[in-house]
Amino acid sequence: MEFSARDVLSQDVGDDGRIAALQESAGADATFRSLGHTAFLHLYESTREQKKLFGLFTSRKTTVWVTDGRGSVKLQVPGGQASAVSGNEAMKSLESLISRHTTYGDAGAQVPAVQVVAGRRVIDLSALQSADQMLAMARPDLGPLGGDENVYFVVKPV
Repeated sequence: MEFSARDVLSQDVGDDGRIAALQESAGADATFRSLGHTAFLHLYESTREQKKLFGLFTSRKTTVWVTDGRGSVKLQVPGGQASAVSGNEAMKSLESLISRHTTYGDAGAQVPAVQVVAGRRVIDLSALQSADQMLAMARPDLGPLGGDENVYFVVKPV
């Protein structure tokens, strides 16, 4: 038996291959469109119509997907919304996004579930309880990014 080392991050099946892999997960009736990509990860949005009450009513369901070059799903956010910014604007844009999607109720502020897609990483900020915690966790990863790098925020509104 021979062991051969290979760089799995450099493997890329192309846009059609990634969409075919996503359709296996989402179902054949879903339509996909590309939202963009970083150096290693690709973002897609799927739309699918769901019929209710014997087909009299239809509702549209959207999902944001993040895959690697081989088509492996790294993140799936039903009902999510994605926005793109350049790397040097990432921290300021994240702060604005959090304040825009924060809701207030009897228990105080409820921050949205946010995932950050930058370079090779998917940074999950959804378990944090305040905007200050979210910004502090994201700062080490987003602070050193340059303006030529794409950063995506995937948010599931509250």
